[in-house]
Amino acid sequence: MSLTRHSVQRIANLLVDEGLAEYEENPDHERSPIFLLTEKGRSVHLRLGKVQAKWSNYISKNFELDELQNLLNGLRKLKKELVREIPDSVFESD
Repeated sequence: MSLTRHSVQRIANLLVDEGLAEYEENPDHERSPIFLLTEKGRSVHLRLGKVQAKWSNYISKNFELDELQNLLNGLRKLKKELVREIPDSVFESD
């Protein structure tokens, strides 16, 4: 997903501020606390999973299985292209 450590830390801190997660001491690494969902966070995660499943079932009902597979393959190919380094020659003027 190419996320920076800073962006992940910012989201983690927001989740802690909202009471959805907490940090716990890590006995194996002093400077890297363990990140855990709170009871509230687990409840929200469970509800989101149920809503997401209903949404995806609703959206996908108008597609055939082979259409969904082709879409998935296309998205995987696009992801590979998006992270691939583009040579400078692509941007040189003609």
